[in-house]
Formats: sequence, C-alpha cells, structure tokens
Amino acid sequence: MIHESYLLLGSNKGNREQNIVKAIKAIAQQAGIISKMSSLYQSQPWGFRADKDFYNLALLLQTPHEPHDLLRILLEIEKSLGRVRNNKPGYTSRSIDIDILFYDNIVLESPVLTLPHPRIQERRFVLRPMMDLNPDYKHPVSGFTIAQMLAGCEDNSEVEEI
Repeated sequence: MIHESYLLLGSNKGNREQNIVKAIKAIAQQAGIISKMSSLYQSQPWGFRADKDFYNLALLLQTPHEPHDLLRILLEIEKSLGRVRNNKPGYTSRSIDIDILFYDNIVLESPVLTLPHPRIQERRFVLRPMMDLNPDYKHPVSGFTIAQMLAGCEDNSEVEEI
C-alpha cells in the first residue's frame, strides 16, 4: 500500500542548499517517490538564536513505509548527512532536519513519533512551504486547512522564498 506523507526539510549549518539537495536525493532513493516539492525558503531560527538562517523546503512523498519505519529511514538519512542529535533540551543548529508533518490522515502518538507534527500551526516556516503543496489540506485534528492555519498563525518571523 502506498501512503502520502508531507515532510519538511531544514538546514542552517554548513552548505544549507547542498544539505537539502542531498537529503532530497536520499529520500527519493530510500523512502519513496517525491511527487511534489515546494520552493526553497529562508527563515529565522525558531525558538533559539543561531549564526545562520534556515533553508526550508516541504515535499509530498509517496511511500510504502509505515510511519515508524519511515521515521527510522529519515533519521538514518539525517545521520548520514552529519546530523548529530543530543539529549539536551531546546533547539540547536543542524546540518539537516527532516520532520514528518502529516502521514495520510492518521493521528498517532507514540514515545518517538507524534502525527500530525504537534506544532505545525505555530510555525510560519512550516506553513508557508506547505501552501505551495496543498493550501486546502485539512489538519486531521483541528480540521483547519493549511491556508486557514497560516492566516491565523501568530508567528511573525520572516519566511522568504529563495
């Protein structure tokens, strides 16, 4: 069975554009078929200060993998691209970050994965690229569309198309 999953890629460490391109290639090789991609955006770090802004891109993935298997593949891709995770609280700069935003229309909460991603509606850097992909996509919990969530988003940080 093929599932639809929306992913968000981000990088603010090293060659940000190259990190995103390498992640896209690895996702296409290991996780499924990328059927749609947003423009590339630049945004300020969210929740912490950093030397560089983030580059972000959203994509729609057609995948045969179940949610936890997909997460495992994406974490391995991050690791292969230099991502080092630590257990410290808070956010830090990273070479690559790949988040599963939505997976079909399922709602899931496990110790390692929450779907949909719990802070989508709070983050302009997530909502703006998602607008490129599907402004009418309805959040399976709130029922709001991406466009409605962006219009009501209180995050005023700048998100600029590159």
